[in-house]
Amino acid sequence: MNRADLSNLAVWKEVGKVTVESVTVPEPAPHEVVVKVRTSGLCGTDLHIAAGEFPAARPGIILGHEYAGEVAALGSKVTNFKLGDRVTVDPNIPCHQCELCRAGLPHLCETPGAIGSRNHGGLAQYAVCPAAQVYRLPDTLEFGAAMLAEPLACTVHAIDRAQIRCGDKVLVIGAGP
Repeated sequence: MNRADLSNLAVWKEVGKVTVESVTVPEPAPHEVVVKVRTSGLCGTDLHIAAGEFPAARPGIILGHEYAGEVAALGSKVTNFKLGDRVTVDPNIPCHQCELCRAGLPHLCETPGAIGSRNHGGLAQYAVCPAAQVYRLPDTLEFGAAMLAEPLACTVHAIDRAQIRCGDKVLVIGAGP
């Protein structure tokens, strides 16, 4: 990958204003990877951010937390991935410092980072993220399906919390995807 290449990306500037910009492909920090985004989803959360209805989001952030692609560059300390690996990301970045993180419950972190709202996201041709948030994909999984890993995880979590089991009858109401 040539570092002079440009990456087009969607940036939330302020309430009601999202722009498409071109920037130089980013360099990864020592513990980061650059993902060449092959597919990215537009989530309802992205729309809420753009409308100013997501208080934790930072103006100037690259949107997008549902994406999959290929590793295009590695930070100097990243050893568990190689260029070309097919990956998706977990957008929820635990602080590893709070009581819940230290208790082994990073999914309940009190002060999490979040790709696509507090950290730059994947509505870009190239996205930088912490290597700890990247997961290798099997070659048989299409990128379009892999991009749905985060919404699937949310759904599975909701089913677990509701204690729904095989054979239960449920009613799903709503116009979500």
